[in-house]
Amino acid sequence: MSVTAPHATSWDAGLVLGAANAYGDLVANRSIQFKQTNLASGGFVRYHATRHLSLRASYLRAKLAADDADWTSLAGRGLRFESTLNELALIGQWHFGAPAARDSNGVRRAVRPFIFAGFGVGLTDSRPDYSNILGNARQEELVARDIANTKSSHFVVPMGIGLSIDLSDQLLLTLDYGLRPVFNDYLDGVSETGNPDRNDWYSLATAGLAYRMGEGSNKDQDQDGIADFEDRCPEQAGTAQNLGCPDSDADGVVDHLDACPTLAGDFAAGGCPDADGDGVADGDDKCPGVPGSKTAQGCADSDGDGVADSEDRCSTVPGLAKFKGCRDTDNDGVADPDDRCPYEKGEAATAGCPPPTDPKDPSLDSDGDGVPNSEDDCPFLPGKPELKGCQDGDGDGVADHVDRCPYEKGTAAYQGCPPSADSVEMDTDGDGLVDKDDPCPEIAGTLGGCPDTDADGLADHVDQCPTVAGPESRQGCPELSNADMQVLEAAVDNVSFQQGSYNLISSSYATLDKIAQLMQQYPSYHLKIEGHTDNQGDSAANQRLSEARALACLNYLHERGGIDKSRMTYVGYGGEKPRAPNDSESGRRRNRRVEFVLFEPGQ
Repeated sequence: MSVTAPHATSWDAGLVLGAANAYGDLVANRSIQFKQTNLASGGFVRYHATRHLSLRASYLRAKLAADDADWTSLAGRGLRFESTLNELALIGQWHFGAPAARDSNGVRRAVRPFIFAGFGVGLTDSRPDYSNILGNARQEELVARDIANTKSSHFVVPMGIGLSIDLSDQLLLTLDYGLRPVFNDYLDGVSETGNPDRNDWYSLATAGLAYRMGEGSNKDQDQDGIADFEDRCPEQAGTAQNLGCPDSDADGVVDHLDACPTLAGDFAAGGCPDADGDGVADGDDKCPGVPGSKTAQGCADSDGDGVADSEDRCSTVPGLAKFKGCRDTDNDGVADPDDRCPYEKGEAATAGCPPPTDPKDPSLDSDGDGVPNSEDDCPFLPGKPELKGCQDGDGDGVADHVDRCPYEKGTAAYQGCPPSADSVEMDTDGDGLVDKDDPCPEIAGTLGGCPDTDADGLADHVDQCPTVAGPESRQGCPELSNADMQVLEAAVDNVSFQQGSYNLISSSYATLDKIAQLMQQYPSYHLKIEGHTDNQGDSAANQRLSEARALACLNYLHERGGIDKSRMTYVGYGGEKPRAPNDSESGRRRNRRVEFVLFEPGQ
């Protein structure tokens, strides 16, 4: 198929006749008027660059004149002028409507309005008559200035409207009316003696007869009524609506752009049938009866990650195809649903967590007390170097973990208890264990004489989380469970704000309350709150909005959830970290979010 631009020989030339009027200091009414109207004539050559745009080079000759006597308000002054005008101009025309088609007799018929504008030069020989104001010294001084400043050439900007009427294949009638400002006040030779504050201009109204030149002006190879120079498909018959190109299936998509030229379809699907209207042609659509996404080959893709919901393990959270639609937040090669440490790089062999470290590794000092783990009897509890890294709450020189009276000064001989004649038999806290054998003689307890509030096998005084059960390996603090991690992931899509502000929507409160419960359940963890936006608008404003939204969540958790601010931090990233492409509304909606990350300090 041949698809071409307008024909290169699309030229016409013509002659014009018309009328010219001057507007200057000798005309009281600056609106359109026809006093002192004079003959104008000339010719032009025009090139049709496209079906709408043409360029015209023209020459016009006219007489310009004006007389104070024509106006009651100016008659007493008695000035008048005449001038011959020669105008050379280059003008662009913009034609409205469709190109000419042929009627039943094979004749071109079209009436097309146009507007025009351009630039040129007007050459004049202005001959003003000042005789009625001579004899006055002041007026003669002004006349002398006008004579000295009068110009014979003027930069002009032709502009106006017109009508193009086809008379036959090669004859064309043109009618136009235009104004020509000259950007000075000396077209009529009168300025200082008239009104020096207003520039002059003139108008031309013309009628012309043009002749189309060359074979290209009327040749129509495919006989579709559209001349080849206006026909985008000059070798195949088409319609004017389709710029001369065929549309075999009448679906509004011309054949050379239609992937299914014999089957009516949708433009969005390249002219092919698309039963579910999702922009994916039925032949390429793996789910032709269900609207879906182009990236998922026409199947539903709720999170817009290019993985169809039917194959997406994480259909509500955008992820990667290699992880079946799930994320890998820490980029360790283990998908988040399978990763027990999704925010910390690990290995597949350890379920996404880092390999466990040896507590006695000489290079480690887990509690940061200056005593390496290899020499620290209490490697996860900061203590005194002289007590091998352990604490001594009562300052008696006996480390708490071996002090039977950790809250009362004693001596090493009495295992940290004070010497007493009755100490062998005393049971101060009444827990059934005599003080000399009771590590917590003043506080009743069931774990070797000490309380264990959370019943996790660690006495409260050595338990970092005494009210919440946890393993000894974590100093009595619980480990974040997968179920609770999923609460944090779900929170991303369930915390919302009023449009363009940081005011929380009430539907977000339930989610934030759950996060507050997690903070209470895991007292050893801290929370980082990250605010994000899409990429629309000013980046600095987006950063401020994301930070304000993160702070709003922090304030809610503190004021309504009772969480200490020292356990929380917040940051705003603006649009720096999108989780979905920003080229669709659904993607931008997913990027406007707040994320919550629980972590243990120092880990």
